[in-house]
Amino acid sequence: MLAAGQSKRFGANKLISRPAVNCEPLMIGAVKRTLAVPNEHFLLVTGKWHSDILQALNTYGLENITYVYNAQWQSGLSTSIRAGVAHLLANCTDVTHIMITLADLPRVDEESLGRLVEHSRLNEDAIVCSEFNNQKGVPAIFPVQYANALCNLSGDKGAKSIIASESAQKGRVISVSHSEAGIDIDTPEDWERYRSQSST
Repeated sequence: MLAAGQSKRFGANKLISRPAVNCEPLMIGAVKRTLAVPNEHFLLVTGKWHSDILQALNTYGLENITYVYNAQWQSGLSTSIRAGVAHLLANCTDVTHIMITLADLPRVDEESLGRLVEHSRLNEDAIVCSEFNNQKGVPAIFPVQYANALCNLSGDKGAKSIIASESAQKGRVISVSHSEAGIDIDTPEDWERYRSQSST
């Protein structure tokens, strides 16, 4: 899970600065829901707000979360992906697939991520990505053979470029309807819209 951004458009640490509808910070809920999905290795990539995030994890009883600090967070999203993938490959010899998800997706939950996992089990050699708002993106599951491509990403871009390039080849990308992934929190306005919709 990626949680290394600087929340520039939000103007504060959006991941822990405001309680979600269930009274937990955005990131805490996202971590709990992702941990509920069967997985061998959960890894949280932190960046600018590293110390605050670790404190929040401890506050909510998530002290044993494995994390990696991305010291290059200012250089963009790709550096967080590279840091996370490199850590997994160096420390986990049994990795076959890598799921990439974000900490600012409040509606993504165990059930919606589980749909991706099921499709990945049926299509082990394909990238399984989320489809929402007429686009393809993360959360997504990459077979480990895409690790080099993920580690070669650069700039402030994520894995969408890999998904887009591989989509041109039949059978290499399986897209799964995932409307929950279309709601992310980038600005205070996004937050208020989400809260109002969730309370109705």
